[in-house]
Amino acid sequence: MKHKKVAALTGLVVAAVTVLGLTAGIGNARTAKTAAGYKVYLIPKFIGVPVFTQNSIGAKLAAKELGDTVTYNGPTTASAAQVEWVGSEIGHKGQIAILSAAATAANQNTWIRYMKATLAQPKYKGMQLVKVVYGNDDDAQSAQQMQALLQAYPNLKGVISPTTVGVAAAARVLTQQHQCGKVQLTGLGLPSQMRPYVKAGCVKKVGLWSETDFGYLAEYVAHNVLDGKLTNATGQTLRAGHLGVRSVGPGHTVILSKPIVFTKANIDNYHF
Repeated sequence: MKHKKVAALTGLVVAAVTVLGLTAGIGNARTAKTAAGYKVYLIPKFIGVPVFTQNSIGAKLAAKELGDTVTYNGPTTASAAQVEWVGSEIGHKGQIAILSAAATAANQNTWIRYMKATLAQPKYKGMQLVKVVYGNDDDAQSAQQMQALLQAYPNLKGVISPTTVGVAAAARVLTQQHQCGKVQLTGLGLPSQMRPYVKAGCVKKVGLWSETDFGYLAEYVAHNVLDGKLTNATGQTLRAGHLGVRSVGPGHTVILSKPIVFTKANIDNYHF
């Protein structure tokens, strides 16, 4: 039985789904054709993390529309924007750190690479990246890494955490250690988890995509690849259900959207 891989890729300030052979984001999608439609196996980095649960919901909704079957399983997914978010909060000067997920997570490494490239621009010459640490998308480990950053770098001005688990743990540590306002925090966070920290003013802004739509689009891309309707050709289009017509862009990606930015003014409007 022939298998093909599709994966989700996020980079810069857009969410994208790769058409062929890349790994990142929600993981790998293995597919096989049956009489009843395709069987699509989405393998996230972790099970039980809310952001990946939303991916699963969206993928299964799309699969129902397409007549496919999605199995979601795996072990127990805006770079330049995040640099600017924290930069604007510290006057584009001072020491910053990155609290990432796993050192082996392809999407996290992609974001970090773009963050470093952004920091090399003249606008950010006053900002110094002093450390990249990894909490492995585990709440306790992420909190420990945040505590270690605060101890090792007393002049730390900002932290970027491009992981929903990490940014929530970091916000809790800042609150507990009365460091809100002294150290600015931003990253990719769920509004349901970050609401108390944003409303309290400890975190000014975080961002995230509609993770349900992310999984939904990934399933539509997987289905069209398996049908032979999508290849590597830039400019090809597909109709992705309620998301409308999407096209294959540079780097063999299908763009979802820019991230939603959550602030004190709008975070109560979001409930995922």
